Amino acid sequence: MLREAALLAGPECHTPGDLFRAIRGTITQPEMPQEGDFVRVMSLHKSKGLTSRVVIVAGCIRGLILFEDRDETEDEQAAILLEQRRLFYVAITRCTEILVLSSALRLQRNFAFAIGARIQGWWNPAKTIASQFLAELGPQAPQPKRARSGAPPVTINKG
Repeated sequence: MLREAALLAGPECHTPGDLFRAIRGTITQPEMPQEGDFVRVMSLHKSKGLTSRVVIVAGCIRGLILFEDRDETEDEQAAILLEQRRLFYVAITRCTEILVLSSALRLQRNFAFAIGARIQGWWNPAKTIASQFLAELGPQAPQPKRARSGAPPVTINKG
């Protein structure tokens, strides 16, 4: 697979860094077929231009969607916020029938820190902080629903 990815990179790779980025992109973000019976698992970046009957956006937790990098300047953070808001909007507008926005209410503290999820409190499991993009959906958005353990996810039918 690595050899195939390198061959697909083509002549636009002029440096080892170019080749590395091309191979990484081919492996982590492969091109998806446009039609057929399959499930696409992809980043928000890859959803642009695609539609699907059902779209599930998982991990709607601060620190994940919207990813936060506290090492960036205020201006850089503002630009990142705008870009992530745009990507979230693109993702939630890809569905033709059903949209599911999902997040966890609590995570084990060590796991939350490992993945960059924002949490509050000192107990374990810790309560997560919902993505601010959920609140920005406006007053017409359905109210969040908590799934029972083992229950199927709550869905929002697109009208």
